[in-house]
Amino acid sequence: MVNDSTALTLHPVNMESVASDMYEKVAGDTKIDTLVQLNWIGDVIWHVHPDNWSLARKLHHELIALSARDGIQKNVIVDPLDSLVTLKRELTGQKYDAVVLLEDAFSAFVRPLFPKAAYNDTLHYSRARNVDRDIWISGEHIGRNVAAARLWANKTIKNGSRVLILDDVLFSGGTVNACLRDLELKQRGATIDFAFYLCMSGAKEKLSNSGDVYCPNILAPTDRLGQDAWHSEDYAIPNELSTLLPVMRSLYSNKITRSQALNTLGLAGNVKNPPLWLYKQHTGNGGFVNHMDSQKIVENFDAIAKVLWQLHYLQTSGTGARDAALDSIALE
Repeated sequence: MVNDSTALTLHPVNMESVASDMYEKVAGDTKIDTLVQLNWIGDVIWHVHPDNWSLARKLHHELIALSARDGIQKNVIVDPLDSLVTLKRELTGQKYDAVVLLEDAFSAFVRPLFPKAAYNDTLHYSRARNVDRDIWISGEHIGRNVAAARLWANKTIKNGSRVLILDDVLFSGGTVNACLRDLELKQRGATIDFAFYLCMSGAKEKLSNSGDVYCPNILAPTDRLGQDAWHSEDYAIPNELSTLLPVMRSLYSNKITRSQALNTLGLAGNVKNPPLWLYKQHTGNGGFVNHMDSQKIVENFDAIAKVLWQLHYLQTSGTGARDAALDSIALE
């Protein structure tokens, strides 16, 4: 086990000021070999019983320490719970007629703030990525329960209604724009505000043309090449671990290619939320695997597999009442 005192930040930070200071070291370099800052979004806790949030955070720390590339200048874990405390202060005193929860984990957090508002917490979006390409470019944002959400909007949103849209992060703005399009909020004459716990400054600036944007963690636009961010729930995979882990071991040991790994898992073309452990961009700075240390992963694979199984158990056990069984879970 990696000691919990690993040098990782576990609180919201002023990323804009941190990034601007560090970016001076790499300004003008369009192919940054060393990331200035890598932001790990600790959203896996949304799928874990509150009694086990502390353990989930510790496991998240451990997973990063076991696998992340040492050349990254700064690893920052963005803790959603701490970020929501700041977001709550920013939203307190506002009044909304309707709230759209694109991340349903926000429900318990936001409902006490706006008890009289009408809520929709069933509209969700996922991105399809083309796994046949070296760069997994995001395709169309695929909506779930769009028709029902549109009926809700027909009954709820009137001309002049104040609407708040909440999501976890704002990178490109694709999810929010899909929501605005599908619910036709602007056409209905609604006044719209937005809230996230992490966003790209450039996307925030564009969205500000549509309404106020609340966000405690902002990535500076000049640092887009020197920063990246990943959702912990996208690499702490809750499903198919028994199939994924053997493929991962072979891939990182260079026994198979990424194409062979994808074929083994039956993944081709546009795939919704494919396992990030297989995402390797062969050129430039990006790509999840390029932010990991393949040699560390090979050397620490059993420990990494154990952590993934523990997170899997926490995400699928419901009440988390059998914590004592974690250490006995098989590796593969």
